[in-house]
Amino acid sequence: MSFYEEKRAARMELHAAVSRPARYYPDSDNLSDFQDVSVRLHYKFDPLGDMQGTSFGYAEKQATIPKVIFNNIEVTPTRDGVVSFGMGEAYQVDNVLPPDDFTTAAEAPRMPMHKAVGYPGPEA
Repeated sequence: MSFYEEKRAARMELHAAVSRPARYYPDSDNLSDFQDVSVRLHYKFDPLGDMQGTSFGYAEKQATIPKVIFNNIEVTPTRDGVVSFGMGEAYQVDNVLPPDDFTTAAEAPRMPMHKAVGYPGPEA
């Protein structure tokens, strides 16, 4: 097996091992159209307000940028789609990044609780 094939197999195993069951709604206004999927949820903290390579003391803060990692075999995410894990935990797809082999990442801010409870999760 080539290095590429080994790396791909390892990434597939990782996705299967750490993914969570979720329900994906491609249209946030149509709750009857959904697909049960397995996705990975990543939180990344990025500094904002600093100019890279400088020490001028510009204002800085950390921003949380949740990303949902989709398996392309299951679904192709679209902007404004909703990923629900159930119990008021849902994320609305904002920026879909280019596909990376068999996965696609999408920046997806967490929805406020009062909106998220309207999207049933995979246990429904």
